[in-house]
Order: sequence, then structure tokens, then C-alpha cells
Amino acid sequence: MLKENEILRKITSLFDRSPHQINKVMESDAELIKLDNGDVLAVTTDSVVEEISSGLYSDPFQIGWVAVMASISDLAAVGAKPIGILLNEDIPSDYPDEKIDLLQRGIQEACRHSQTYVVGGDTNTSAELHIGTSALGLIKNGGPTISRKGCKNEDTLWISGEMGHGSSYAYSKMFKNETAEKYLPSPSLSHGEVVRRFASSCIDSSDGFYPAIANLMEVNEMGITLTYPIEDLLHPRAMEIAIANNLPPWFFLAGPHGEFELVFTVNKTVIENFVKEASEMNWEPIMIGEVNSKKAFLQKEDDKMVSRNVFEISNLFLKSGSNPEKYLKALIQLNDKWQGGRKK
Repeated sequence: MLKENEILRKITSLFDRSPHQINKVMESDAELIKLDNGDVLAVTTDSVVEEISSGLYSDPFQIGWVAVMASISDLAAVGAKPIGILLNEDIPSDYPDEKIDLLQRGIQEACRHSQTYVVGGDTNTSAELHIGTSALGLIKNGGPTISRKGCKNEDTLWISGEMGHGSSYAYSKMFKNETAEKYLPSPSLSHGEVVRRFASSCIDSSDGFYPAIANLMEVNEMGITLTYPIEDLLHPRAMEIAIANNLPPWFFLAGPHGEFELVFTVNKTVIENFVKEASEMNWEPIMIGEVNSKKAFLQKEDDKMVSRNVFEISNLFLKSGSNPEKYLKALIQLNDKWQGGRKK
């Protein structure tokens, strides 16, 4: 079980659920509300807090951009068209005017890129900079809905693009203090709309690839077999950093700082039509494995299928007290344990 999900269950256990809500707790990246006219309202909220306090994000433009895109990514994962963004800005009283301007420019450019608008919000002063967004989206009447729940045994597993860019940026910033890379991830709403019509389940990779897989496994009570080589999954920048720093490539799939790609499942009966429509929009999603009924995660290592505890991997950051140095040490210790097991 994912530790974060356990916490969420405790937090939400006393809350009544809306009779109009389609999804249950943790079953969807955005909450899905059925409206009286048959449309489905997609609602989500996210914030940029720990990323700022840890120093992961220091550029105001980037902070504004990511704050918007974090919520837009949730809409993409359910295939909803954005209606607007509600913005919450807690800004220190001594925050420089030029940084405030850059922050708003990042927000505006992210909205413009996503073809949506800031429609309201709230602004306060605080000791630290905190930025949060809530996104509203719409799925028109008659359109299918998608969530994290719904995959079946032998459904195929896909990703919308290469993984690990978010982790490679985090490693460069936190451990190498490299600031030259401009990390401005952009979720694809058009890809999400196609996924909604063809896929059986979907989640974004904002918390990392392995946590996304763990969530799909937990919600659906199924397993995943990853047949695609890990090295081929990785964004080129992640592979470059892994090689340069002698780190196992799988570290960059572990999270918790992911990117805004989609991880989704497709029933074999609709693959041909799905691939055809993706091709028509010049998109090449990658089929990387399939769902299994064993409730186990298997991945290809040295031409062998090996069972790995994806929940152990995904829980390491919280178990390490959200401390980057302790987290990296825990990843190294886990990898050493794996290597020791393989030598026996």
C-alpha cells in the first residue's frame, strides 16, 4: 500500500461523498462530478509549497508555470477541457516587485499554453511564498469518462512520452546545484482527450513513474508486467545524468518529482484504432507492458523478468522524511540489496 494513500484515507474517512461524484477517493487525478445536463465537471487542486521551501524551484516564472500545469495535468489525465483556473497566492510582504511580475508571467504563459484563463482566486501575505491552483474542466454530455480505475487483466500498458525528466531536473538542482536547465513541463490536453476515449485507466506521472504504477495496481487490485527496457523508457537527460553520476537508471523512475506525462492502459481490442488516431495527430505513445492478475510488479532486467516491490520504492521518500540526501541514500541501499540478491 502507498503511504500517501493511507494518509488520504484517514483524512477523508469522515467526509460525506457527493451523490453526484463518479469516482471514489484516490480513483481519479481530478474529481468527476456529474451535472444535471449530463456533462461531467472535472475539478482538481494542487499547490507548490515543498518545492519552493526545499529550493527545488527558485525561479518565480517557473513557480507560476508549474503551479498552473500541475492542475492542468490532472485535467489531462481525465481528458477534460479546461474551463478556468482559480489561483491562491500567499506572497511575503517583502517579496520583490520584479519577482511578483515574473510569477504572474509564468502563470499567464502556462494558462495561454493550455488555452485557459485565471477566472478568480485569493491573495494573502505570508511568511513564505505559497502558490496553489484549482482547475475546472468539462467533459461534454455523452463523452466517456476515465479514471485510475478500470484496467483488466492483459490490458496493455502505455506511456504518453519518455519518463524521468522531472527526476533528472531534481537531481541536477538538489545535488549538483545546476540552474541552467529550464524545466517547464507541459501536459498535453489533446493526448488526454484521446486517451479518455480509448483507455481503460489513466494517471499522470507527476509523482514519478513507479508511484503512478503503484497507484494503478492498488486501485485496480492488479499487477503490472513491464516488458520495455528501463533504459528505453527514460528521457535522454535522465539517462545522461544516470551515466555521468554512475547511478542506476531506475532511480529516475522512482519519484517523487515526476513530469506531466500520462501512464495508461488500453484493451487489446481497441489498440489499432487508438494508434491510428494518435498517429493522425503526430503522437507516438509507447506500449511498455501489460496488466497481470498476479498483483505483482515485474520488470525486465538483463533480459530477465524480475519481481520488484513498487510500493517499497514509492514509499521511500516519505520514509526518508522527505529529505533528499536521506532519500538518495535509501535508493542506493535498496539497489545494493537487489544486487546482493541477484549474486546469490
